[in-house]
Amino acid sequence: MKRTLKMSVCTAVIGSLLLTACATSGKNDATVQGGVGGAAIGGLIGALVGGRQGALIGAAIGGGVGLVAGSVIDERRNAYASDEDFYDGQIAQTRALNTEVSKRNGFLREEIALDQKETKRLATQAKAGKARKDQLVAQKSSLDERRQKNTQLMAELDKELLVQKEVLAKAETAPGGAANPRAQAMKVQVASLEKEIGELQKMVNDMGTQSATLGQYL
Repeated sequence: MKRTLKMSVCTAVIGSLLLTACATSGKNDATVQGGVGGAAIGGLIGALVGGRQGALIGAAIGGGVGLVAGSVIDERRNAYASDEDFYDGQIAQTRALNTEVSKRNGFLREEIALDQKETKRLATQAKAGKARKDQLVAQKSSLDERRQKNTQLMAELDKELLVQKEVLAKAETAPGGAANPRAQAMKVQVASLEKEIGELQKMVNDMGTQSATLGQYL
């Protein structure tokens, strides 16, 4: 059975979760604050699989629709006592996000493999004049719906990628430059997020191709 993907627009959720912790000092505080952000992002992406958390799915990962990356970064930075704590928190958050997106991409990859078989079966029947129109419509509608929702997800991930690229640029101006450990760690996570978004884009394109194939017979 295919997972039902649910999405609703709720731009305030992620921002409030990211800013829950007050600005304090110390390594433990940075870890806690990073965990808050990671849980928020993880819950958001996890909602793609469906279930009770589905209401979170439309939350703007970047911290609010219409906010430029600089404004989002300023908001997040204000929740931390130091730049070091801030960078540690963002690294932890992006690592958690990458883990969830990778899992989601894995689920979606399995769905698409099944879709490809079903689409091929229906197309073969349609060529022979044996396909039922309601089956063609149902499969195409399912593909179109999931393609739309994953396109929206990709847009939110792109926002977060933009924010994290700006965070990386700032981290590279810290003592030690691009070679400092925090900048290096952030660079790895940014590259990973970019890769996962690229994988999602390929799967979104595949759903579009399958939909177009079925559309020829409607």
